[in-house]
This record gives sequence, structure tokens and C-alpha cells, in this order.
Amino acid sequence: MNHEHQEEINNARRQIVEHETVSRRIRSEMRSASGTTLYDLWNEKRYVGRHTRRHSLVLAFLSGTPYRHVEPVTMRDALPKYLIKGETKKMADELAVIMSDDGSSAEAICAWLTTPETAERRSWREARIARGTARRDACRAAAAIRNAKFRGEAATQHRDHIGSP
Repeated sequence: MNHEHQEEINNARRQIVEHETVSRRIRSEMRSASGTTLYDLWNEKRYVGRHTRRHSLVLAFLSGTPYRHVEPVTMRDALPKYLIKGETKKMADELAVIMSDDGSSAEAICAWLTTPETAERRSWREARIARGTARRDACRAAAAIRNAKFRGEAATQHRDHIGSP
């Protein structure tokens, strides 16, 4: 852990916990709301979620966790939308503001956000995708067997019911 920024790390953790508490309260209020009240609560929840995500990114940056471990991507060499759109500087500036920084960290945050995925992480992700594909294929095969068995039993029952040979 990076002890140099321990106070900022603790502050980010506190903010995340506070945002989670607010989010839970909003969620409980949403259960009984309807109409424009529900709409307003959803907007408030989205706002809180955006801030929670930003504080999570600040926490990861200060802790030295690679960005790709915080927000992994599922597509090969894909990037988050804001990196594709060239909004890295904007995101870095927002995170620097949360860190109550004078802006000197913005360049370091830009570099952190755009650091390519390591070969180790890529192989882990590809293996995970392959396992998911194999699991999905196995489930589909099992469902096909169940469906074929059901169709066969249903056809036999139908033939028995109408008296066909």
C-alpha cells in the first residue's frame, strides 16, 4: 500500500462508504415511489453512483492498483468509452479535483488511465472468457438434450393418447 497518500486513501474510502449508504437509502425510498418522484430518485441514484465510481478510481490510483484491474474490459484490447472519445484529460482533471490536488496529478492520472493491459492480465481475461464460453456451450448442450428428451416423451404420450402405433 502506498503510505505516502494514506490520508487521501482513507478519505476516498470514507466517501465510498458514505455514497453506498446514500445509495441504499435511495433504493429503499424507490420501492414506495412512483411517477416523477421515482424519476427524481433514479437521477439522484445515478449521480451518487457516478461519484462513487470516481472515488473508487481515486482510491485505486492512490493505492497503485492498475486501472485495468479496476475496470476490466471484456473485449480484446477494448477501451472504455471515455478513453475512445478522447476524454481522458477530462476524467483525469475530475479525479484530480476529488483528490483536492492543484492539478499536478492530472498527467499521472492520464498515464494511469491509458496504461495498456499487461500480458498476464490479458491471458487471465482470455482464459476467463474461454471458460465462460465452454460453460455456456455445455449448458446449451444439456438444454438441447433435455428438450429432445421432452419432445420424445411428449411425442410418445401423444401417440399413445390417439392410439397410433
